[in-house]
Formats: sequence, structure tokens, C-alpha cells
Amino acid sequence: MPAPSKERMTDIADPLNDWITASTLPGSDGLYFLGTFERRITFYSQQVRAFRLVRALHERGILKPNDTVAVVGGGAAGVTCASALGLLDYDVSLYDPAVEVLQLQSASPRLLHPHIYEWPAPGSLDKSAGLPFLDWDLDTGKPIAKRLAAEFHMRQVSSKDRAHPLISRCSVLI
Repeated sequence: MPAPSKERMTDIADPLNDWITASTLPGSDGLYFLGTFERRITFYSQQVRAFRLVRALHERGILKPNDTVAVVGGGAAGVTCASALGLLDYDVSLYDPAVEVLQLQSASPRLLHPHIYEWPAPGSLDKSAGLPFLDWDLDTGKPIAKRLAAEFHMRQVSSKDRAHPLISRCSVLI
């Protein structure tokens, strides 16, 4: 099969660009939203969107090595995003009014199934989320939140020995 011509190269899908575009508002440079404009917001889908956005921002070079990143919200998307950024060695701080991350899910008796909304597709009954970290299995919100909060703290995303910058002074706000 011949290589696509330069004219056709623009027609090739670019998932990284799509993930960035889906998370931005025109004219809001350095400000990204996770899931705000999505119709389905599940615990799992929030985590996947966080992984995708961090990957896209990192691989496209939008995030620079010395950028300070503020993540606002300690739910599934925020915790996943902050963890992924921390693993990529960005200076990241997580802001949330709650005392603990995943506060909303920590008292939930609701059953969380990572793939049930994809039923009847193959894999929709898999009980594991299958994520690279902050992974979880079918259970209620409370034990999932407890385990993921423990993993989040173990990773020490926010360093306690430095002053956290003000959100308004950050290079990037997610």
C-alpha cells in the first residue's frame, strides 16, 4: 500500500490532537477541562480521559519540563491526572476543598463496574479496569476510593516540603 500523499496527511486522524481539542475552550490557553463536555461520565471514563489528556499534552510538548501544573478537583479525573503528571516529573499540585481525595466516592455504596456501559461489546463484563496505575476491580465506591486514595498518597504527587504555588501563577491549569 503506498504512503499517503502530503495532501491526504491532513485527513489522517490525530487522537492526541482530538483529546486536547475536546478538553479546551477557544482562547483558554493553558486551561483544560476533563469531561465537562462529555455525555457519559463514569469513574472509569474520567480516569481514561485524564490519562489521554496528560499523554497528549506531554507528547505534543505542550507541557514543558519546568511547568507548574495545578489540578483542580480530587475526584477520579483529578487524582488520575495529578498522578500521571507526577510520574512524568511535572511539578503538580492538587487542589480540592475536601479533606481527602475521592471524597464523593469514599462513602458511596453504589456498585462501580468499569466497563458495564459498553455492554454487549466484548470485554464489557471484565471486572478489572485494566489501567496502568490507579487500577481497580468491580466493587462499591467506598473500597475502591480507599484503595486508590492510598495509592495516590503512596505516590506522593504533591511534595509536602515545598510551598504550593497559587493556581493563578501556574503555567497550565487542568
